Order: sequence, then structure tokens, then C-alpha cells
Amino acid sequence: MLHAPTFNYRLFLGRTSPLLLDAIYALSAHLSTNPTFLATLPSNTPQWARGEIFADRAQHSAKHLLEIRATWPEESRRQDRGTWEETEFVQALYLLSVYYVSVRQSTLGLYFLDKGIEILRPNSTASLTPPPTHLGLSTIDYLTLLECRNRTFWMLVLHDLCAAANGRPRRLMDHELYNVPLPGDENQWDRWGGGGSSGREGSKRDCLAPGTGNWLGEEGLIGEFGHVLRVVRNALRVDMIARLTPSSWCSATS
Repeated sequence: MLHAPTFNYRLFLGRTSPLLLDAIYALSAHLSTNPTFLATLPSNTPQWARGEIFADRAQHSAKHLLEIRATWPEESRRQDRGTWEETEFVQALYLLSVYYVSVRQSTLGLYFLDKGIEILRPNSTASLTPPPTHLGLSTIDYLTLLECRNRTFWMLVLHDLCAAANGRPRRLMDHELYNVPLPGDENQWDRWGGGGSSGREGSKRDCLAPGTGNWLGEEGLIGEFGHVLRVVRNALRVDMIARLTPSSWCSATS
């Protein structure tokens, strides 16, 4: 969900969310071999817990920002929709959800997942709010931010589907997803970001239903992540059908 060249450029300019950075540090700290960093931790700190200090700081910051956002008037919400700031906030919430689920604090992890879904939930046309015109983005920057938002959303969907496989009711249903394009080809993404053949027009790649898109050429291809989403979603549907008893199946089909 992070386009590396854009992320690094925003980091160089000092525009990247500190909350997002802390969430990244929390997840990646267990892989660090930097002696200066390791010297700051108690010698008996298990490897999986090395990111705890970053996660704690990010958790408190995220909860504080969520409290502030809850007091926003509608005009402030409208100005925030579709921006890098909103997108990076949701990305941080998603990474925090992954972190806390991975350290077996699933209640807190699912709390952050739900908050991310709440912010990035599709609108009444089953599509995401695009970057607003007041940002004055170039076509390339616009499409890259748009793809970042799509990818961030599908990460939330994937986490929601995995939670549903463990018995949690889904927060995002199929009818809410059908106009959000699946992530594109990874090689195209790494090179060019979110470039698409139709620019700002309504054309899109395939969504969950194969063959629904109409972008032609390399930029219209569905990437590996998109295929994973289709497989997980279909596997979950088959599993849920298999769990139905004969009586409930008759009731459902009638």
C-alpha cells in the first residue's frame, strides 16, 4: 500500500505522518540488528517485543487523533477526505491493527482495524472518495494517491476477511466494494505508481468480479495482491456455505 518512491520523497520533504512512521517502526523493529538501537533495550527483551515502545507511542497518538477527529465539523471532514493525511492515518491504523493482532492483543488490533474501515469506508456508489481538486495534484500524483488509497482499502478488506474466517462478522460487505479497483500489477506499481490509461476518467481495473474492468494494456493488469483477495474472498464464501446445516440452507435459498 506504500509506493516506495513517493513515500521516500514525502519522507525527505518531512511530510510523512509521524504516526505512520511509528507504526512502521513497531512492525519492523524485531528485524533490526542495529547495535545502537538494540543497546537502548533491556538485554532480556524478546525479539518480538522490540517494537513495543514505538507501538505504545503510536497507539496513544492514534487514539488522541481519533478523539480530535470525532469533534470535527462536517467542513473539516470534507477537507480531509481523499488527502494524503487521511490516507496515511488509515495506513497507520492498519499497521497498528496488524501489530497488535500479531502480539496477541486482538481486541486492540481489531479496534484499530474498525477505525480504519470507518474512515475509508466506500460511499453510496461503492467507490472511494478520490483525491480532491483543491490539492492541485498533477495527473501522476493524483493517480498515485488514488492507487495508494485503493491498496490501503484492500489491505483493510483482506484483514477483515481473515478476521471473518475466525468467526468475526464482516465489517465490509461485497456490495460496498464493487467499484473499487483491485491493486494493479506490482512491476507497474514499482515503476510508475498509479498510472492508468484513462487518467482521471471513470475507467477502472477489474474488481472482485473478473472481467469488470476496462483499462487496457499493462497498467490494467491485476497484481498478485488482487488475485489473493479474490481467492481469500471466494474461499471464505465457500467455507460459510459449507457450514450451513441442511435446514438453514433451505431457509437461506428460499
